Amino acid sequence: MDARYERNARVLRECFAAIAAGDVDRLVAHYTPDYEIDFPYRSPHETFAVRGREEVRAYLVRAFARVEIALVITGEYPAADPDLIVAEYRSEGRLRASGAPYGNRYVGFWWFRDGQVCRTREYYDPVLAAAGLSAPERPRDPSLSSR
Repeated sequence: MDARYERNARVLRECFAAIAAGDVDRLVAHYTPDYEIDFPYRSPHETFAVRGREEVRAYLVRAFARVEIALVITGEYPAADPDLIVAEYRSEGRLRASGAPYGNRYVGFWWFRDGQVCRTREYYDPVLAAAGLSAPERPRDPSLSSR
């Protein structure tokens, strides 16, 4: 393998470790200032993109407040360009509001520049995501409320 590809693959694994830890700052430290992420099929009829490291940071803070998630790589496919990694992965997690499990499958295109992630395009099942993220909240235990 190309040394640049190996470095980028290591950064990708570090990004996934930061996601599993719920550590937004650690995650975005691997992103270029002009980083962009896009989800071509966020819903059946909508694309969605966030551009700029600080805008992505704000988006991730909101996302991590809703879900605890770990991404497990199930396939990694080097491209002719060592600054592109195509990966298949699955999520294992839970929704914070309800405690319900959440899982999905993904294909991600991860582009790198100078050892940092500069762009991600992620495909996942939007119907599964919408159903999981709109699950009703679990009733709160009244004995745990403060008086």
